[in-house]
Amino acid sequence: MNSKSKNKQIKIPPSLFIFTLISFLFWMMLKLSKPYKEEHSFPVEYINLPKDKLLQREPVKQLKIILKGSGFKLFGAKFSQLTIKLNAGSLKRKSNSDYYFLIQNQRENIENQLRSGLEVDRFLTDSIFLRLGYLSTKKVPLIPNLKTTYKVGFDLSDKIEIRPDSIFISGPEESIDSITKLHLGAIDLKNVDKDIHEQAFVIYNHKIPNFTIDTTRIFVKAKVEKFTEGEVEIPFSLINFPKDVEINTFPKTVTIIYKVGLSNFNKVTTESFNVTCDYQFSKNNKLSYLIPRLIKQPELIKSVKIAPTKIDFLIQEIK
Repeated sequence: MNSKSKNKQIKIPPSLFIFTLISFLFWMMLKLSKPYKEEHSFPVEYINLPKDKLLQREPVKQLKIILKGSGFKLFGAKFSQLTIKLNAGSLKRKSNSDYYFLIQNQRENIENQLRSGLEVDRFLTDSIFLRLGYLSTKKVPLIPNLKTTYKVGFDLSDKIEIRPDSIFISGPEESIDSITKLHLGAIDLKNVDKDIHEQAFVIYNHKIPNFTIDTTRIFVKAKVEKFTEGEVEIPFSLINFPKDVEINTFPKTVTIIYKVGLSNFNKVTTESFNVTCDYQFSKNNKLSYLIPRLIKQPELIKSVKIAPTKIDFLIQEIK
């Protein structure tokens, strides 16, 4: 075979290409000009709600409609930014707080909002239900969320302070009644060795309709200082033992080991603690020893330990 014939290329006449393109466009126009039915979904907005009522729950947000119209119109509807306004001015009551209206009754209103040349064939939803109630306001406490690690030897020396420590919230009574507290967003700090002064945000359900809080600026403060270890030796007391016996214990004192901030070290004394041993508890649990329990301690200490954790005893009857 001649090498020249191998290199020959089949050329399509430009007129054939143009004819094919025109034929395709003509066919497309013919198809799109015919009437069709097609499902479309539109976001909805509720208007004319009763002025003395609030939505208690988020209602239906999309309305599905079978539209009829030419292919051109239906194709254009796919790119529409239309939000359909549903009139909630003529509600029917189902129960104390449940209301509804029939979509079919708003057919004309909805068609007037559609693009020219489109009609409603049918609705895929018969009724729209709304939960309505009154506006409620209450004060709730705020709960901090301090996720902090401290440098070795450092810790919180006092309670975490929140300003304000509570806020007023307003919204649908059904939702507000169930809220007893609100949490703050996490404050995540590493290797802390100084006092904490941070701003936090309030966490709440943004899906609750018409929900508001009276402030978003919440400040969290906490005092941080170096801690040291201290210990005191104190006698303990016996409780719940028979009156006709005498109990001798070995030892007669316990040592309390604790951690405290340097600024509070001198505030901790032997009178800051109270330890008891419950004879009845040991008897009920068939223990041959007593267990010292700390029933009083100052709030400003941490990591309290008692030594020893078991107290031997002998019982002697009183003659």
